[in-house]
Amino acid sequence: MKNNQKIGELLLDLNVLTKEGLERALEEQKRTGDRLGAILIRMNLISEEDLDYLLGRQLNIPSINLENYSPTSELLATIPEKIIKKYLVFPISLKDKTLTVATANPKDLTILDDLVYVTGYKIVPVVTSISSLRRKIQDLFEKPADWEKMLKVKEAGDLEIINSDRGVKEEDLEMALQSAEETLVVRLVNAIILAALEKEASHVHIEPKENSFEVYMRM
Repeated sequence: MKNNQKIGELLLDLNVLTKEGLERALEEQKRTGDRLGAILIRMNLISEEDLDYLLGRQLNIPSINLENYSPTSELLATIPEKIIKKYLVFPISLKDKTLTVATANPKDLTILDDLVYVTGYKIVPVVTSISSLRRKIQDLFEKPADWEKMLKVKEAGDLEIINSDRGVKEEDLEMALQSAEETLVVRLVNAIILAALEKEASHVHIEPKENSFEVYMRM
C-alpha cells in the first residue's frame, strides 16, 4: 500500500467503490465542503465500519469500533469531559503509564500533546470515525434532563409535566405558579438552570404563551 494514500484511492484499490461513485462523492464534497468519509457514508457507498478500517489502514494506525464499547468510570475519568468534547477523543484503555485514546485525527500533534499535558500519560492513538465519536460522547455525557426528578413533581403534586412523547415540550407553568409554594418555584428555576448548564447552553429564553411558558436553550 502507498504511504499516505488517499481514502478515495484506497477504496478504488480495494474495489470497495467504483470510479463513478467516487466522482459523485467528490462532486458532493466540492459542493458542501464536508469530509469525504462522511459523504460516502451519507450516500450509502460505505459503512462506518468500512470508514474506521480505511482510516486505520490509510494512516497505518489501528482502528476501533466504538459501537459496543463501554468504558469504566475510572477510565472515563482519565480525560476531563471538556477535553473529550473539545477534541472529540475517547479513552480506550490504560496500562501502566500508557493511555490508548480513540480519535479521528491521530496525526494531530496538538491534540496528542494536550492530552499528554492534561492526563500525565503517554498517549497512543487508535482511529475511529467522527460520527461514532460524537454518538458515544452524546450517549455518555449529554443525557436529557429528567424534569420530573429534578422538580420532585410526584412529591409536590401540583405541577404537571407534559411528556415529549406526546409531541409537546412545554410546562403549564402559569397554573403551577399560581398554586405552588415558593419552594416549588425555586426548584423550577433551579431545574431550568441545571439543564442549561448540563447542555452548555449560552442563552436561556422564556417565552410566555396564552396559557403556558416555553423554555428555549441556545446551544
